[in-house]
Amino acid sequence: MSSHVELNPDDSTLGLSLGMKAMRLALTQETHRIGTVRIPTQGDTDVIIGDGASDGVNRIDQDGRQLPLVDTSGIDKAAKDAQQKADAAAAKADKVRSDLTRQVQDAKSEMDSTVKAAQSSADKAQSAADAAQKAADKANASTADLDKSIKAVDAKVIAAKQAAAEAQSKAENVASDLDSANAVIEQHTTELGTLTTKVSNAVTKSDSALSVSTEAKQTATEA
Repeated sequence: MSSHVELNPDDSTLGLSLGMKAMRLALTQETHRIGTVRIPTQGDTDVIIGDGASDGVNRIDQDGRQLPLVDTSGIDKAAKDAQQKADAAAAKADKVRSDLTRQVQDAKSEMDSTVKAAQSSADKAQSAADAAQKAADKANASTADLDKSIKAVDAKVIAAKQAAAEAQSKAENVASDLDSANAVIEQHTTELGTLTTKVSNAVTKSDSALSVSTEAKQTATEA
């Protein structure tokens, strides 16, 4: 029967052993330079890869001039054209921005002027409204005074009407009294006429008697 002896390294050398093993494994995986590879194509240029290629990978023509792997001339031209268009667009945008800024400033200035004019008009309107209010207040005061005057005149008119009514009543009473007096006067006049007639008749009779008496005296004298 055979026996196998297991050899265990010392703990102090274990790290060194592992490092050496890792180094050996790394060396087996190392990539070495192998030069430049030229790959023919069906075109006018070939492809080269390796140290001989200026960019690592290039195209190379028959004269040995290396070119970029991808022809970017069209891209460069398109990029240049795009850059020019972008510059033109940026310039146009700057002009538009400048024009808009100027228009905004002009509009703001015009708006400020309009606001100032509107404020001035509002102030004038407020002043006119205040003046109108004062005039209205004065007119109201005048109206109140006029109402008082009218009421006073109305009171005087009413008093005058009452006085006129009283005077009319007194005049009617005086007229009634005058009518009564006229009736009395007429009655006395009638009575006076009757008395005058009686006196006249008495005088007539007296004259007749006197005449008879005179005739009688004359007759007596002649006798």
